[in-house]
This record gives sequence, structure tokens and C-alpha cells, in this order.
Amino acid sequence: MLVLLAGADRPPPPGFLALAAVLIALVIAGSFVIPIWWDRGMRLGAWRAALVAAVQGAAVGTLVAGLFTLAAPDQPGVQPDWTDALAGISIAAIAGALLGIILFAIAWALRSHDSRRPGD
Repeated sequence: MLVLLAGADRPPPPGFLALAAVLIALVIAGSFVIPIWWDRGMRLGAWRAALVAAVQGAAVGTLVAGLFTLAAPDQPGVQPDWTDALAGISIAAIAGALLGIILFAIAWALRSHDSRRPGD
């Protein structure tokens, strides 16, 4: 985040501050999601739980990109077409799915290294 802030204009544009707030919220949410996916991985198995994590990540990516697309301020000379918005939302959905799988892999790795056994 500090690298992004260092490269931003002075003062940072309002869109940057909104992006920073969303990224911070997503990191905090991710820290709460890992234990949930840990338990889900134990119940559903690795492959099904990874698929669920990918779908949830894609949904979050789509939601965040959609909100940014709808809330984008009109800028003079910039008139994106609906195909541009669709492409951006699709890329965010794919990135969200990949990040969901990465978070699940972290949760699964933590579960695999846990020394506790069920019922202890």
C-alpha cells in the first residue's frame, strides 16, 4: 500500500483513497475467512472447498469491480463503453477467484501443519 501511495499524485485522488479503504477491508475480511475455509476444507475435502473458495472470490471480485464501475466519477474525455466495464469486471472476477484459491491454499497449509487432532 505504501508503494502505491508513494507513486500517487499529491494529494492522492479520491479514487485512490477509496481503493485503499476497499483493499484494507478485503485484507481484514481475508483474515476472518481463513478459519472458515479451514473448517470447510475438513468437512468438504480439499477440491470441493477450493472450488467454493474460487466461486466466493470471483463473487467478491465482481462485486468490488461493479461497485467501482458504478461509482466511477465522470471524467472529461473518458467515456468507457459497456464492453470496457464488462472486461474490467471479468478481470476482477478472475483475479478474485485466484485470490480465493490462494487464501484457501494458505488455510489448507495451516490445517495440514496443525498438531491438534479432532477431539483434543
